[in-house]
Amino acid sequence: HSNKVIEVKKNNYKKKINADAVITKVKGLLLGVVTADCVPIIIYDYNNKIVGCIHAGWKGAVSGIIENTVNKIKKINTNNIIMASIGPCIGKHSYEVDSIFYENFIDKSLKNKKYFSNKNKKKKLFNLRKFVTDKLLRLKVKVDQVNKDTFAEKSNFFSYRRTCKLKQKDYGRCISAVRIL
Repeated sequence: HSNKVIEVKKNNYKKKINADAVITKVKGLLLGVVTADCVPIIIYDYNNKIVGCIHAGWKGAVSGIIENTVNKIKKINTNNIIMASIGPCIGKHSYEVDSIFYENFIDKSLKNKKYFSNKNKKKKLFNLRKFVTDKLLRLKVKVDQVNKDTFAEKSNFFSYRRTCKLKQKDYGRCISAVRIL
């Protein structure tokens, strides 16, 4: 859950990558991101044939993983037409947070209130998908959605939070992948 972005090239693609986003211009190289409630983002610069994957949990999204990825793409080439597909993640009716989480977000900006709704007197619901989408839109990225809730759709997706709630040992992972043909 970092804000680190790595460009994968022909000379480093076999090395272990420790980052929450990867981008490449290398044809045929498959990039992937694993998630289990966090937001998988597949990104593509149409003009410059650059693809990428972003793992955007709330920590990475707050610390700049989305901005860092888009900026790294823009540094490689100019005249970008960047598109992103936001994959399945925990939904706005499923992401329950406490008052400390809420207050930390509001302390960063009062505008962040729009990403929360009330669940009850002690709990709020957080719309991670909208938080991430708005960041991409502010960066002039065209966005489409695979609007699926990993927590609620238990027969289709793995969910870290659902597994914790059910006190299960492991939660599995979902993978999203992209490559340039």
